[in-house]
Amino acid sequence: MPEPDRNPCTANPEILSLMNRSSLLREPLLHFAVLGLLIFAVDAYLRWQADERHVIRLDAGVEKSLVSLFREGQGREPTEAEVSMLVHRWLQNEVYYREALTMGLDKGDEMIHSRLILKMREVVLNNIVVSPPSEEELRAWFEANRSRYEVPERYDFSQALVAGDAGAREAAEKALPASDGEPVAAPYADQLRSYGERSRENIADMFGESFAVALLAERAPQWRAVQSPLGWHVVRLDAVHPAVPATYETIKANVRADWEGMQKTAAAFEAIREMRKRYTVTGPGMKYLEIQPAEVPNPADALEAAPTVATAKPGQPS
Repeated sequence: MPEPDRNPCTANPEILSLMNRSSLLREPLLHFAVLGLLIFAVDAYLRWQADERHVIRLDAGVEKSLVSLFREGQGREPTEAEVSMLVHRWLQNEVYYREALTMGLDKGDEMIHSRLILKMREVVLNNIVVSPPSEEELRAWFEANRSRYEVPERYDFSQALVAGDAGAREAAEKALPASDGEPVAAPYADQLRSYGERSRENIADMFGESFAVALLAERAPQWRAVQSPLGWHVVRLDAVHPAVPATYETIKANVRADWEGMQKTAAAFEAIREMRKRYTVTGPGMKYLEIQPAEVPNPADALEAAPTVATAKPGQPS
């Protein structure tokens, strides 16, 4: 009688199956086959992407846009022949555009760079949805920003700058009329300029803080000699217009528009912060990111407010 097989590996079919699989996984030919399939799949995907870049889809949306542009420009519907002309022109431009991208002509072009920034900015802003504020929220925001809507006290004044440094004060004082109603002495009478309804802040911006203080110190409409960083002036305060307080009910629409603009700006800041996380910023200019800027650039501002500089391609020195 033959002795039974006591080898657990050959006696158990499941163990035998696992051993066969393990041997199969160690076969070099299998490794080459799997690698070949992966290479084939990647190649097929890249070929598909390349083919897709050479597919121009002339769908109904293109035709609708072209017809709409023609209608807005000409004030009438285009004929079939005119639509054909528009489509041919669009196709020519699309071919030019794609060939330019293939040749890398978009690289280093500041106009294209600016245009893409503008388009991306529009995408960000158009995707921002602002929930309508409650009446209480809008009123509270108005009170916190009341100064934006109140019209400050404004002033009318006339002035002429006395030329020269030496003796300018004496010349300005001599030019003052002896009494009210008399004109300023020549040649300054012909050089007088009048300014209407200017705020104190505006006057200080134009002629300096010391000039604004001296001009508004005396409210009587009389000629005086006043100094500014520009020199000495013959000046007179002609009229004072009282401040106009803001009333919420009369400017509610403006307040709401400003509130929504503020909300969009905040959302745009958050969006650009999230996008920036995807990038690593390097280079010596990094030091400026550690300095508090004079003004934080608003991502919702117009493109012209921010300069554009062509950057080097990845891997190239800037």
